[in-house]
This record gives sequence, structure tokens and C-alpha cells, in this order.
Amino acid sequence: MKPTISVITTAYNAQKHLQECINSVSYSELWPFDTTFEHIVFDDGSTDKTQEICERNKAHISYIRSDVNTGPSNGRNVAIQRAKGTYIYVLDADDIILKRSLHNYYKNLNNSSFSWAYSDFIEVDDHLSYQFNRDYFGSPVTNAQTMLNSVFNGEHYFTHNVMFTKELFDSVGGYDATLRLGEDMDLFIRFLISNKPPLYLPFVSHLYRRHLQNLTVEYKTAEHLNHIDFLKEKYNWSPLPNTQ
Repeated sequence: MKPTISVITTAYNAQKHLQECINSVSYSELWPFDTTFEHIVFDDGSTDKTQEICERNKAHISYIRSDVNTGPSNGRNVAIQRAKGTYIYVLDADDIILKRSLHNYYKNLNNSSFSWAYSDFIEVDDHLSYQFNRDYFGSPVTNAQTMLNSVFNGEHYFTHNVMFTKELFDSVGGYDATLRLGEDMDLFIRFLISNKPPLYLPFVSHLYRRHLQNLTVEYKTAEHLNHIDFLKEKYNWSPLPNTQ
């Protein structure tokens, strides 16, 4: 059976958490829908045991390897072009998708006129411990322009809490391969610019792992705002009136 959903993971020196990521996808359940999913892992030139882990899991994944590191945007573009599914879900190699997330996305998107959807997520630390008051909860979207204003004002934060159609992805040209940071937000901004608002689904899709060695909350906030400023300049954005 041809898969309806393609889960895409790019991995670079991801040996510490990749097995947990693969396991979480493999346990996904789409019942009672008569459909299936695939998990494509793009190994972006890893020099640790990432390749060994992928080889060991070939019963559960489709494996693509690059001999050199090309960056997450390129890896995702390559993997999505190989994808067989109508719907795409991107999951980082250190994150965990919940068992019924693909089911919930598919159930709602497949019975709607929307071409992408976003949901909530929970932030955890390196050991999967819950980070209090770090959850992300979205809200229903009135239209693309209103949400675009919210994104550029730093009021929305997208990570891998999004499923979109391959058709929509192709229509905006995929990920910008020149970007090594902020590539997800850049893609979603182009979805909005093309007048495609997302469907908001009020469920927790995944566990977003915030590494202890990563940036502090203050730096994370500054980094996010820097990305927003960069994207404002890239798209020559100025606030427009929200429409109903």
C-alpha cells in the first residue's frame, strides 16, 4: 500500500537520540484509517554512529545518506522529493512524536479544505523531563494575513508541530537551501504569503527536546527575534490591516 503520510527526519551526528525518534514514529497508529505512513531518514554526513543506527533500523525507515554535511534544508528537500506520501510531517532526530499524532493530523486534514495544519507541543529537557511553563499552545487562525502579522510580531512559534501537503510544499519551492537557521519559519511564512492559512488542531503533537547545553531562554528569545527580523527584511514586510 502506498503511504499517505511521509515522516521526514534529517540527522547529523544524532546517535544520542535518533533511536528514540525512530521508535516513536514506528509506534504511530493510524487505525481505523486504511492507510499507512513511511519514515525517511536523511543522514547528513554524520561521522558518529548515526549510519549504524539507521542500518539497524532499515525495517522501519527508508535511509538516505550524504557523504558531506549539506544542512537541514537541503536534506529535507531531498527526502521530501523522494517521499511517496500526500502529507509531510518533519520531525527532528532528537524529538519524539506521540502515538496518535499522525492519526489526528490525517483525520482532520483529509476531511478539510486546508493544505496544512499545526498543533501544540510540550518542551522537555535532554532526559525527556517536562519543562514547566514551556508548553506551546496555538489558537485558531482567522486568515493568512492575520497570522502573518502575528508571526512577524513574534507571537507564533512554529517548530515540528506542522503537517502539510506535498503539493503545497512544492508550490512554494520547498525549503530555502541557503538557510541553516530559521528554515522552518521561512517555509511557513511562504505558505501564508501564498494565502494558505493553517488549520489549528488543539492536541499535543510531539515532545520538543531542549538540550541542556543549548541556549538559555533569554538567548533563545533573542535568536527567535533575530530570525524574525531577518525574515521581515527578506520578504520586505510591513504590517497590513488584519482582515476578517
